[in-house]
Amino acid sequence: MASKCRNTEQLLVVLLHITSLILSTTPPKKKEETLGGRLAPAIFQTLIVTWIKANLNVVIPTDLWDQFLTVLSSLTQWEELIREWAKTLETLTRVLARHVYGLELTDLPLERLSEQKAKRQRKGVSGSKNDRELNNHSETETQKPPMSVTDNGTLGEKESITYIPLRRSASETNLILNRRRISQHSTSHANISGRPMVVNMLLKHCTP
Repeated sequence: MASKCRNTEQLLVVLLHITSLILSTTPPKKKEETLGGRLAPAIFQTLIVTWIKANLNVVIPTDLWDQFLTVLSSLTQWEELIREWAKTLETLTRVLARHVYGLELTDLPLERLSEQKAKRQRKGVSGSKNDRELNNHSETETQKPPMSVTDNGTLGEKESITYIPLRRSASETNLILNRRRISQHSTSHANISGRPMVVNMLLKHCTP
C-alpha cells in the first residue's frame, strides 16, 4: 500500500513538471506552430483525469494539492484548460447528483413535465388552428354561388331563376268543373238504376 502511494505521488509530480515545462504562462498566438499549443488539450485532460483517478485510490498529500493548484493557476490564460475544467466540473456534478440525490441531471422530472406541457400546448394550438381552417373553408364553400357552363365553354356563376306559378284561365276552370259534374251525375244514376235490379232478383228467388 505504501509503495502504491509513492508511485502515484511520483506520477503526479512528473505530470505537473511536464505541464509546467511544455506550456508557458502566456499561450502563443499561433498555437499550431508550437509543441505546447498542439498538445495542450491532451495535456490538460491527462493531468486532470489522472488526478481524479489517483484521488479515488490513494490519499494525496496536501503539499501535492498545493503544487497542482499553483500550476493550474498559472495557466488560466489557456482556453483549453478552461474547457477541460468546465467539462470536469459538469461530470463531477452529474455523478454527485446521481449517487447522493438519485437524480439524473440530463433527465430531470421538472424538465419532463415542462416538455409534456409544451407538447400538449402545441397540439392544442395546432388542433384549434386546423378546426378554424376547416370552418372557414366550409363557410366559403357554402357562400359560393353555383357554377354553370357559359356559351364560351367557361365556368361562370349560375344566375338565380325565380319561378312564377302560372294562373289558370277561365275556360280551363269551367272545363274541370263540367267534368266533375258529369262524373258525379253518372255515379248517382248508376246507383239509382241498380237498386230495382237487386230487388227484382231477390223477389224471383223468394217467390215459390
